[in-house]
Amino acid sequence: MYYLMYMETKVTMINHEHKFIFLHIPKCAGTSVGQTLKDIAVNDPNEWHAYACNGEHHVNPYGDLHCKEFGPERHFDIFDEQMWKDYFVFTFTRNPWDRMVSHYKFRHQDFGVTQGFDYFVKNFESLCEKWSDENDLYGERILLPSQTDFLRGTFDYNIQGKGIDYRKYIDFYGKFENLQEDFDTILNRIGDFSHTSYDGLWHRNKSEYIIDDWRTMYTQELREYVAHKYSEDIMGFNYSF
Repeated sequence: MYYLMYMETKVTMINHEHKFIFLHIPKCAGTSVGQTLKDIAVNDPNEWHAYACNGEHHVNPYGDLHCKEFGPERHFDIFDEQMWKDYFVFTFTRNPWDRMVSHYKFRHQDFGVTQGFDYFVKNFESLCEKWSDENDLYGERILLPSQTDFLRGTFDYNIQGKGIDYRKYIDFYGKFENLQEDFDTILNRIGDFSHTSYDGLWHRNKSEYIIDDWRTMYTQELREYVAHKYSEDIMGFNYSF
């Protein structure tokens, strides 16, 4: 199993043995999905590279700066057209209102936001740009595109992956809201894992900042702001508040 590294955040996982490609939209349980797939679908541990950064960085084959993680050097696969057509391609989407709350839980302290959720949402792009520039984490701007823009490669930022429309290759759209059932559907499609220790999706990268119901974070005005900003995601993936 290899990750194609377009940026600091891993966005595409490929496994040649089971012939699948996972498109990791940020803040849609991709870390949990990726780690669980690693644990049950990878026979050679040297084919997997941990998420944790040890503070060191290196330049990848595309000339971009990335974290140099624990473990062996990463592999960089080159995808060809036939591979996209032949392999089982899947992704997970998330309710845009909930996804924005998840961004807030994970990043408001990093961004130095003390003005609250409303300020965070309305200034998300500028806050993320400033933080990524100050910390040499330009790849973190992959957090900014809508889910639709991410999948069709039409985001504005000059990072690897721009211009690649993945949507024509996707065989299955899972939903964060139906995570376990949809993940099991994917497993049934890509292979037999009954011989493994798998007993459910492993939940990773969870925030310690607990919000019981993301809906309580929204005023009517802010709800409408997000609805307008992410209207394509809401309509295209059939979400509602």
